Amino acid sequence: MTPVLRALTPVLQLKLQAQPIEGKANEALIKYSSGELGVPKSALTITHGLTSTRKLVEVVSATLTPEQAAQILLK
Repeated sequence: MTPVLRALTPVLQLKLQAQPIEGKANEALIKYSSGELGVPKSALTITHGLTSTRKLVEVVSATLTPEQAAQILLK
């Protein structure tokens, strides 16, 4: 389970169990976000912060607004 530790609009702080080695944490973030939002992993892109603890994830979805995505992730 990946708990949401803190939500500061528009920032979510997550604690991933995957280690930041060879992109495993990035993969875990995409997998978690995809599952929670109900979108395919291909709809998510880490646009900034591939090697940082701070990341910007772009969600491309015809069915989700940014507000809906935030509501889902904040549940």
